[in-house]
Amino acid sequence: MASVLVVADDLTGGNATAADFAAVGLRAVTASAVDRPDVVAEMVSRFDVVVATTEARHAGPEDAA
Repeated sequence: MASVLVVADDLTGGNATAADFAAVGLRAVTASAVDRPDVVAEMVSRFDVVVATTEARHAGPEDAA
């Protein structure tokens, strides 16, 4: 079960964050919470760290929240 859930506003930052966790030996994955929230939920049981991307980098404040 994932002990860390990271919400990232874009794929690039999400991947960099997952790579940092992987570099210290944790099983980390990045998945899109926008396109496939079901996949994000499924990954929680398989990885130590799940990074969910929201693609909210360029969204307005009301949409990004």
